[in-house]
Amino acid sequence: MRLWGDAMWGIVRRDAILFASYRTQFASQILGPLFTITLFYYISHLLTARTIHSPGGYFGFVIIGLVIVQILTLSLGIMPLTVRQELVSGTIERFLVSAHGPVNGIIGTMLFPLINAMLTGILMLGLATIIFGLPLAATAALAIPVSLLGMLAFMPFAFILVALVMAFKQISNATQFIIAGVGIIGGLYFPIAVLPSWIRWASEVQPFTPATDLLRHLLVDAPHIRREWICSSSWASPRCCCPPASCCCARRSVTVNAPARLPSTEQSRSRRSPVTSSSTNDLLTARVRMPQHVVCRSFVAETVVLNLETGQYHGLNPTAGRMLQALHAAPSVGAVAPELAGEYGVEREQIERDLLALANGLLERGLIETVDDDAG
Repeated sequence: MRLWGDAMWGIVRRDAILFASYRTQFASQILGPLFTITLFYYISHLLTARTIHSPGGYFGFVIIGLVIVQILTLSLGIMPLTVRQELVSGTIERFLVSAHGPVNGIIGTMLFPLINAMLTGILMLGLATIIFGLPLAATAALAIPVSLLGMLAFMPFAFILVALVMAFKQISNATQFIIAGVGIIGGLYFPIAVLPSWIRWASEVQPFTPATDLLRHLLVDAPHIRREWICSSSWASPRCCCPPASCCCARRSVTVNAPARLPSTEQSRSRRSPVTSSSTNDLLTARVRMPQHVVCRSFVAETVVLNLETGQYHGLNPTAGRMLQALHAAPSVGAVAPELAGEYGVEREQIERDLLALANGLLERGLIETVDDDAG
């Protein structure tokens, strides 16, 4: 084990000396991130605090993404480049025939880029804090082990890129493609809520998005986002934003209302939990509105509703989005039923049932509130 550690240290020391031999390396590694931070700092002035609910506004949101991109660029970009330089200079054979084996040799060449990437990320955070007043949270130190775990999640990409270098000698375009893809689906530059639904699913099936959310929470005390989808009956839309079999919330498995296909009246009644007539009448005659801490934005495929108090956003399919829009300007929940029934060609009773189910789901999540007549 000691021999292995000495060998790894020897490779890291060699790469550090080679890095320091280029006199402009230190200056470029400081000025490059500084210019990037300055650019996004002034871009953040164009966005309001309600657009990005994070301490420091958009600047506090995007700086974490910039740090991650910088780490990806230095690790995923430099690792394959280092191996390629070994191939070009003819020194890769030393690793292949050494007593430590080719795998340990390749791992050794990855250590310095990883260390350099971590130090550069810390430098960027320091510059953003000292020069631009980034509000670092008291839990910022906990981001170091989380970052190390996140880097382990990226290691398979590094190994794949190194393998491609060994096979094809040149894969710079592949590195840029991976970094750009992670930047989009990982929510590094903007919230993934603004992505179209056909690509947003990719943000939920890989480790980069939750790692980014957790780092933002630890570094700038941003709300730790929990994602949830809300569906309405899809008699107006053949494609639902949730799995058609259950139409449940993605993370909590809480049924909101009807399945993806229009059921018969008998099936519809059996699938819904019983509601007392008094509570039904109260809600149908009540007027509802979105509170001040709720922001809503409509897209082609769905409507996104963000609760600023909890940091949790919710996706509504087009039918539920249309219902919410109608409820916003209606004197009561039941008052919009005739309009929607004529618009979609569905019986008024079914519209009222779906309105009640949607309204109850939104009330439970704090996305709407009832308004007394005296309050206006």
